[in-house]
Parts: sequence; C-alpha cells; structure tokens
Amino acid sequence: MSSTMDNLIEQAEKYSLKELGELPKGTFEAQDFIEGDPSKGGPYPIKVKVTITDDEFICDFRGSHQQVMNPVNCSYYGLLSSVRVMFLAIIRPKFNVNEGLFKPLRIITDDHSIVSATRPSPVSMNFEARIGGAELIWKALAPLLPDRLTSGHLLSVCSVLLSGKHPETKEPFLIVEPTLGGWGAGEGQDGQRGQFCMGNGETYNMPIEIAEARYGVRVENYGLRCDGEGAGQHIGGSGVIRSYKTLSDGQELTVSFGRHQFQPWGMNKGENGSSSYIKIQKENGEVIGPFGVTSRLKLDKGDTIHLVTATGGGYGDPAKRHEQAVLRDVKNGYITVEQAKEKFGVIVNDQCDSIIGYTELRQ
Repeated sequence: MSSTMDNLIEQAEKYSLKELGELPKGTFEAQDFIEGDPSKGGPYPIKVKVTITDDEFICDFRGSHQQVMNPVNCSYYGLLSSVRVMFLAIIRPKFNVNEGLFKPLRIITDDHSIVSATRPSPVSMNFEARIGGAELIWKALAPLLPDRLTSGHLLSVCSVLLSGKHPETKEPFLIVEPTLGGWGAGEGQDGQRGQFCMGNGETYNMPIEIAEARYGVRVENYGLRCDGEGAGQHIGGSGVIRSYKTLSDGQELTVSFGRHQFQPWGMNKGENGSSSYIKIQKENGEVIGPFGVTSRLKLDKGDTIHLVTATGGGYGDPAKRHEQAVLRDVKNGYITVEQAKEKFGVIVNDQCDSIIGYTELRQ
C-alpha cells in the first residue's frame, strides 16, 4: 500500500512540474488591500511576488501589512489553504489531488503579518485575508494566463449576521449567511453572475420562502444587480441585490463586505467592476450608508437592509464586444440603452429589439 501511495504522490509531482514547464517564467507582482472597519483601521495593503521556474512556484507575500488587532488577519495555514486552491486553478489537474501536486509550491511571508498572523491577533474573519492573498496570485498571473484565469471577482464572503425575535413566535432567530456576487470575465467568456466567492463553495443560497418563514424579515427584493459595470469585450458577471425588511424591533445587524472601497479589477482594457455595499433605509426616512462593515447595528421594525454585491471586472476592449451580444445584454436588462451607446458604441432602438446605428467607438 505504501508503495502505491508513493507512486501516486510521485506521479502528481511530475504532473505539476510538467505544467510548470508550460507556464511563463519570471517574477510577476500584484498589490491590493484587505478592507475592514474603517473606524478601526485599514485598508491594509498586501502584496505578492510570484516567481515561476522550471521546478518551483514561489509566492512571496513579504512586505504585506503587519498583523493587526482587528479580526481581518489570517494565519499562515489559512493562507496556505487558499493559495493551494489558486495553484490548482493554474495547473488544472484532472485526477484526485494529493500532496505531490504541491511539492513545487513555496509560500513565503514575514513573521506576524496580516496573512501569517499569530496570537494574540484575532482571525475570526480570516477568509478576507486568505482569499485576498490568493486573489493576488490570480491578479499577478491573469494577464499571462487568460485561458486559465479571469478578471477580478467579488472577492469577499460578504458575510451577514442578523439577529432578533420572530414577530409571531417571539422566538429568537439568527441569520448567518454569505452573499452571492459577480465573477470576472475572461478570454472568450462573460463573467459568472450571482455566485459565491472563491473559497466559499460549501455554503448554500437561502431561498426566499425559507428566510421569510424562519426569520423576522420580509424579502423585498432579490435579483441580479444590473449596473452596467465591468464593461468589456466580455462583460463582468452581475452582483446581486437582496433587501430585507425587519418585522420586529430590536434586531441587530453585523456585516463585512469586502470590495467596498476597491472594485474588482478589469483586464486587457476591460473596465473594473462595481463596489459592494450595504445601505439601510430607516422606516422614518433616514438613510444610513452606504458602508462596507458594521457591527451590531440596531434596527427598528420597518427598516429595510439593502445588501448589494460587486459586479466582476470586464475583459477586453468594450468596443470589440459583438454587436449582437450588446443587443442581447440590453434585452436581458444587464445594461441600459444609454450604456450600450456610451460604453460599447452600439445604438439600440427604444423597443430594445434592433440596432439602429453605431458611435465613433466602433469606427
């Protein structure tokens, strides 16, 4: 049995080395930010240098922000788990994963950094840092590997916690859920719409009917966010808009939406996507937000929580999007007639069923 396992591990390592041999060689860099509660600090810069040789894939995160006393850090092993996911996306194995695949992979960090935190720094929201670190590799290599990696996505788990008492049963309830959003476009493909972020595939999208039956809320709106951002030859995937109206007093909201201050990045002349945000429409007419992070925000009966996630980045020059694809986008409501003209150079009639001209963008 041991020799069989050794052979499988050796075969996997040979596969990784073969794939490394086909990748561009050199050192490729990217920078971004981990967001958090702005009243407590941040955003926190992170950076990576990815060095690819014939026998190593080195991810050097040195120079990223030091660990902080807000719960946005991740441990080294949290970073390791997400970087391995990114590595698999790049080498694309078609067999069961084992340790041999990762033998060429090296991860380097400073001690006590925001992506390699140790006690006493909190890591309860570790997914923001570990996914952010992995997406840095994505950002650094996507221009070189457009057939494997797309433009930037919503990045954040966009976690939502809402607690209170059910208006009818008076029993306490607790909503704990991630939020769907948009992925980036890539070579030959539009971005995926309404999907969980990288590293969040084990969770479920709560149906409206279940949410309304179990929790003290009414779902006022749940649909794609068709804001026209992420324009490109291939367009970024739509985020979502979900609106909860509170049906009892004393509810409390805690949320953490990354990509609030920094949009998903576009690629190869594609435009950036849009930011995620939360906004509260109070029953008395007051508006709170937009913001990206809040903790135990107290709500009254009749308040409406608008949860809005990012549209992914676009890929390629928007003026090169096929004219019929632009018309289809207008018909589907992904973009408006005005956006078709301004961003893509295609003039669509008011009935949204035919193209009647082009602007100088198409010249």
